[in-house]
Amino acid sequence: MEVRTLEFLWQALLEMASGVPAAVVLAALAFLSKGFLNNLLKKDLEKYKAELDHTHDLHMSALLQQHEIAVLQLDNKLVEERARNELRFSHLHDRQFNSITCVYGILLEMLWSLERITNPGAPNDPDYRATELSKFDASLETLNPELNKKRILLPREVADETRAVAHKLANIADTIRLSPDSAYDQFSKIRDEVKPSLDSLTDKYRALVGAD
Repeated sequence: MEVRTLEFLWQALLEMASGVPAAVVLAALAFLSKGFLNNLLKKDLEKYKAELDHTHDLHMSALLQQHEIAVLQLDNKLVEERARNELRFSHLHDRQFNSITCVYGILLEMLWSLERITNPGAPNDPDYRATELSKFDASLETLNPELNKKRILLPREVADETRAVAHKLANIADTIRLSPDSAYDQFSKIRDEVKPSLDSLTDKYRALVGAD
């Protein structure tokens, strides 16, 4: 289109140039050429701008797509990591729960053995007393190894408090062995000294397993 227009202008100028001074013709050509070139440059700039905008849009669209893919991959990775952590802590909680129920069960067996020979209604029978003290000793021998095996799952404070309660019970058992006639007197000692400590320990056990 521009080429045909330029040819037309040249033809018109040649027809008009007959008998016109050369300086006038050159001035006219310079004026027309300037306007034509400006028009061509303007169109080229608009075309370049449109191509640049299109390229920019394509680039931004690609970047956005890459960003969305990266976010999705990160989200999937976080979901997988969360699931692994939940599973890991679930197993840890189960192991801790089993450890606490085991240790707590041993303490209760120790306590019950002593209560069976110290409560006012207990038979005053040496053989009966010896049997219960043997059960107590067996539980006590089991407790310390269990605490040592499970110390990684129990806070040190709770493990130490467990040993303290066991030590109080062991002192009462030793007193009964040394003085069988004082067995009934130990019932109040269990009630006033051991039971409050055991209740406090029980609350800590419950907090650890989330039973509050």
